[in-house]
Amino acid sequence: MYGVLVGLFIVVCVLLILVVLAQSGRSSDLELFSGGFRPGGGESDLLTKITTVLAILFMVGSLGLALYKSRERTIVEKKVEEIQKMQRTPTMAPSQPLTNIKTQTQNQK
Repeated sequence: MYGVLVGLFIVVCVLLILVVLAQSGRSSDLELFSGGFRPGGGESDLLTKITTVLAILFMVGSLGLALYKSRERTIVEKKVEEIQKMQRTPTMAPSQPLTNIKTQTQNQK
């Protein structure tokens, strides 16, 4: 699931980069797809809308991936839980109560 989300996020990132570079700016040096001439108003409006949609997808994707990863337990948290679980499990009980052991050792002396 996480791999699919990261893959989609990468696709959105690459598309956003390409669309931003395709837009004609003030210098018009980075016009990749327009062939060096300024596109008509309709094309620039379309590119602006596509850029807006991709930017929104980028923001939502960033937040979504961050939230997804923050809810996942880390390796340290898993190890701490495992140690706590081991500490909670009872160890083998002594075969004789401690009071009997004390009296036996005192009798032997």
